[in-house]
Amino acid sequence: MPRRAVIVSYRLGGTDGVSVEAAKWAWALGELGFAVRRVAGEILDTKQPTDVVVARLALDVVESPDAATVVEALGDDELVVVENLCSLPLNEAASRVVGDVLERRAGRTLLHHHDLPWERQRFTEVRGIPRTSTALCT
Repeated sequence: MPRRAVIVSYRLGGTDGVSVEAAKWAWALGELGFAVRRVAGEILDTKQPTDVVVARLALDVVESPDAATVVEALGDDELVVVENLCSLPLNEAASRVVGDVLERRAGRTLLHHHDLPWERQRFTEVRGIPRTSTALCT
């Protein structure tokens, strides 16, 4: 049975930088023998059978995603690669819920930060994103 990994973000499958980086991770992990699937608020390219769309993870959504839904979507895969979702609060509720879920989750997590709140004027007052929790660093 192959090792399993999941890539999670606000949006995947497009031509934006985060989607391109996520595709690189998927390729590299596939080369290492992982079965890779995607979880996102929106998937722009052809949806694969293993993809999971959690609409409340999408960009600029106001309603908070349900933690149980996020737990179920992430499943028990060995590795979770988070692409920008926990570093740039384009959906602050999703950033916080996913961070909470990941802190309680067994397994490894890789947080790939592309943008940080203090790099954008509208987010300079946001605190607690990205997390500095050691629970995500073990």
